[in-house]
Parts: sequence; structure tokens; C-alpha cells
Amino acid sequence: MIPVLIFVNIILLGLAYYLNPENAKSILAGYNTMSDTERDKFDIVNYLKFFKSFFIKLSFYSTLIFTVTCFLYTEEIAAIAWCISLTVPWPYYIIKSQKYSK
Repeated sequence: MIPVLIFVNIILLGLAYYLNPENAKSILAGYNTMSDTERDKFDIVNYLKFFKSFFIKLSFYSTLIFTVTCFLYTEEIAAIAWCISLTVPWPYYIIKSQKYSK
């Protein structure tokens, strides 16, 4: 389970640190299909700050939840808790990200 945890954290942190306003036009889903006028209305700089913060916290807290749960219970229960901790924050992300579209 540890290699999976490390692999997912590398992906999450890689996304957080790699994505920037220059490459978002070609990488960021949804933003890359917007017209130029829609992109002008979208606050990409502040969105990417939120994006980076969200993915760093998601990586950190899900790992913390896995570690604590693994010490208290079995690795199978820790894996379930980890999956839930990766899934639960997404509605918050979707709702909060709507404010960056002007």
C-alpha cells in the first residue's frame, strides 16, 4: 500500500507544482477548451493558487489519515480511510472553484 500512497502523492504534488498560468492553456482541462474571451474572464492566477493549495493539502491530509488509521487499525481499514479522504473533498473543490469564473 505504501508504494501506491507514494505514487498518488507524487501525482498530486506534481500537479500542484507543475501547473502555472503559462502551461495551463494546454494542460488544464476545461480551461484549454475555452475561447480567448472566456479565458480573459477567468481568474487563472488566483484559481491556480487555490488549485495548488488544494492539492498540497489533499496530499498531506490523506497521508496523515492513512498513517494514523494504519497505526490504530489494520492496513485494509487504513486504505479505505485513505480512499475516502481522497474522495470527500472534491465537492468542496468544485463549489469553491466556481468563483474564479467572472
